[in-house]
Amino acid sequence: MKYKLPPGLLENANKYYEIIYKNKNKNKNKNINININLKKQLLYCLGVSDYFYKSLIRESYSEKLIDILSSHGKEGFSKDYLCKLLSDKIKKIKKDDSNCFSKLQKTFRDFRNDIMCLILFCDLVYKDLNKTLQSLSDLADVCLLEALKYFYNIYKLDFMVLCLGKLGNRELNYSSDIDLIFCVTDSSYDVVKAKKMAQDFIKLLDQKTSDGFVFRVDMRLRPFGNSGSLVSSESKLTQYLQKDARPWERYVFMKARVLCLNNELSQKLQNEIHEFVYRPYIDFTVQDTILEMRKRIDKKNINKKTIDLKTGAGGIRDIEFICQTLQLIHAGSRKLFRQGQVCELLKNFNKENLLSDKQYIGLEKAYIFLRNAENHLQMINNQQIHVCPVNLKNQLQLAVSMGFDNWDEFLKILLDYMSFVKNCFNDVILPELELDIDDIKIGTDFKKVASGADISYENTKQDIKQDIKQDIKQDIKKDIFKSKLEINPRYIKMDFNDKRKLQRIYVFYIHAMQDFKNKNKNINIEIIGFLRLADFLSVIMERKTYIALLLSSKDLISNLAIYLPKSHWVFSILKRMPYLMTDFIFDNKKNIKLKDKLISGISEIVCDQRHEERLNEYLREFRWRNTLKAACGFLQNKMSCDQVSLFLTEIAESILSEVSKICWNDIILDKKDKKDKKDIKDKKDIKGFKNIERSGFLIIAYGKLASKEMLFSSDLDLVFLYKENNNFDNKIYVRLAQKILSYLQTKTLSGFLYPIDIRLRPQGGSGLLVSSISAFKKYQLEKAWVWEHQALSRSRALAGDSSLKDEFNKIRSEVLIKKRDNINLANQVNNMRDRIEVEKAKHMLDKIKYGKGGLNDIEFLIQYLVLLNSNKHNKLADIQDISVPGFILEFKNLNILSKSQSHDLLLAYNVYREFLMEYILSETSFDGLNKGDDLYMEYNIKKDFDVSSIEKHKKLVLDIFKKIV
Repeated sequence: MKYKLPPGLLENANKYYEIIYKNKNKNKNKNINININLKKQLLYCLGVSDYFYKSLIRESYSEKLIDILSSHGKEGFSKDYLCKLLSDKIKKIKKDDSNCFSKLQKTFRDFRNDIMCLILFCDLVYKDLNKTLQSLSDLADVCLLEALKYFYNIYKLDFMVLCLGKLGNRELNYSSDIDLIFCVTDSSYDVVKAKKMAQDFIKLLDQKTSDGFVFRVDMRLRPFGNSGSLVSSESKLTQYLQKDARPWERYVFMKARVLCLNNELSQKLQNEIHEFVYRPYIDFTVQDTILEMRKRIDKKNINKKTIDLKTGAGGIRDIEFICQTLQLIHAGSRKLFRQGQVCELLKNFNKENLLSDKQYIGLEKAYIFLRNAENHLQMINNQQIHVCPVNLKNQLQLAVSMGFDNWDEFLKILLDYMSFVKNCFNDVILPELELDIDDIKIGTDFKKVASGADISYENTKQDIKQDIKQDIKQDIKKDIFKSKLEINPRYIKMDFNDKRKLQRIYVFYIHAMQDFKNKNKNINIEIIGFLRLADFLSVIMERKTYIALLLSSKDLISNLAIYLPKSHWVFSILKRMPYLMTDFIFDNKKNIKLKDKLISGISEIVCDQRHEERLNEYLREFRWRNTLKAACGFLQNKMSCDQVSLFLTEIAESILSEVSKICWNDIILDKKDKKDKKDIKDKKDIKGFKNIERSGFLIIAYGKLASKEMLFSSDLDLVFLYKENNNFDNKIYVRLAQKILSYLQTKTLSGFLYPIDIRLRPQGGSGLLVSSISAFKKYQLEKAWVWEHQALSRSRALAGDSSLKDEFNKIRSEVLIKKRDNINLANQVNNMRDRIEVEKAKHMLDKIKYGKGGLNDIEFLIQYLVLLNSNKHNKLADIQDISVPGFILEFKNLNILSKSQSHDLLLAYNVYREFLMEYILSETSFDGLNKGDDLYMEYNIKKDFDVSSIEKHKKLVLDIFKKIV
């Protein structure tokens, strides 16, 4: 780096340097050589910081400090070294000395001044913001901890210091004060002693003497502010947080960090603070609090003509507000967002798609620039200021310290960064929706509601009747709001403002439905949308976080206007789990592997002592959150049927894989589970078998999970196998399978994870839950029915022991390539097909799946051809793509099926699957309207569908089936 100074600053720097050098040479006992590079560095620091000169000019101080700078330079000091350094100085003070406290104050101040000067030099010379913030925070921590040690020996209290603000977040400014709260454990709390210790503590750090002060201490954030006790007991602090704390104090306490000589006590209090700050759900109510705080700051700054780096629009505080808002919204369910400095948080928000790449990069650069500018501004005269200087010399000092030649260049970049931050603030901290009311063709009173004006509901009802009469049946639309909301006892008890918010959401939805009405002429579909919205609002009307979310996002209401009319499935999921609404906003735009995301979420939970309960909820949230994304992608034609099936399969595979690992680790490593421990033969090598790939256990998937053709309603067909004669008793595998099923089938607030079918195991429902691999092989080769071999043709090893997977694949191939009699095979396939049709094909939808010429005929035909031809074409038994299209294409390549047969089967299969996918998403009655018996009606929600084409495909499939089977 070039340490270049403009003429005016260089002249001052040289003058200061000469004075310091002369002062240094007064001491004849020590001669310190200053090399050329160090001289340039010193001149640069002296030019941009008058305080640096004042620090060095003190008697004999320059020698000591220049020695430190020349010997340590960039690396500075570690926190442990600083602790030892200050501790050694304190030990030299005699406690029986009458001036003991004064000497203690001087020791702390001299120590602080030494280190602050070193930090200033390193920051200006080496330009490492993270190192500067860390060093300043370390210095404060060391002073606080050493003070705690000193006063503990006097008062014998378990005294805890809550560090708030920038010190709590370990991002202390150069001239920051420190925000503290004092707390004492209930067992050692003594009002008189605690108050005296707190007063001495503050006096030691804050009192200004001839040597200055250590840190300015601000105690105004303690419970009840200046009117509250100087020290709280732990129970009273907790009680305050639970009952008396105001909403904005969540913002304050989220940066709280506890310093205490006992780590267990500090962690306990830290956990209690986290319970106050973070909600166990996504919480959008914090936006109002943040916006109110921003408005108060703006009001205070309204007449200021200067640029405030901290609280000005687009300043440091706005970047912190962005981080705090996203933390308070999401950190309740994601510990990833609970800790970390601003740059680290911005990176994590970007990683989780809460900030775009442009926002992340821009905010990070702006934050680094603003924080450097703030520090350098304060370093000029060691003043706690945040406003850009008006003094020309100070302007030049600040600009040069930031790497610019003049003030104008610096100011241009500064204003660009602040403008960018301001725009990001407006985008992220969403204000309540403002619509262009003239675009909504509705009555006057309804316009007032949309703009937030006071209005009675009776008038809005009339407007619904009068203004939307062109496309919607008046007699139904008029009563939607009334029948679903107005008569609801909870709605009646709501205050006027909350009722008005619901009315506004209804207006916004009407606005969002305009595009939908133009594309969909079916009047019933629009009515369904309004009915479902009213029903949904009746569920969430008292949950302010969801109301705030709806009023905060035009995109969210637009998406509800798309999905609610189209899909009862989406509607029912949102009613049960409203927090999933956030996925309409925070959609994954990056290619993040589902399994990696699942592992990341699980890793935050498993360390918790109550991890099973939390993990069950997290797995369900993961399943439904991602399944909902797939549904929305399909309904908007952004994902094909095949893409949805692959995505749904990946969700299920990821969950099964991780659940099996967790259950295995619980059994192997949990010493509390004595029942399982008895089943481990060699306890010395337990840790060697921690990986489930060495467990001797295997999960086999059948059906649509195996072929990666899952639908939204698919269950999981599973079979559990184990390898005998290994390190574990057979009972441990039964226990493992039971644990896995418990995770998958236990019903929680979010329902069960997946419906499970384990009837495909050897001997079906009467067979063992877990079979040995040898018993499985014997059963498949000697006792299994043809339909069980049909099922085996669509199976694969999913999770577990890697060596056992290879063994299963060999058994599967051996079974499939057996030579079979064509007539006997055809008869058994036909008999099973006829039986399924009689049992299941009772309704129109079931006839598409199980009737003649339907989906089941295609699958049975494929399975028949696999069993018949694998002996001749062994590759059919080892084919990787075991989906229906995969087998059809292979049969075409082997001339088992003609080109026309392959084409007809593939086309029919795709039509059936797309229809089923659509129907599952829309399946239900019309929420109180007469739907009739036509199951194809709701399919027209997305697009017109030619019902006769299904019959055409069924006829073609049936002809092919009869000809071959």
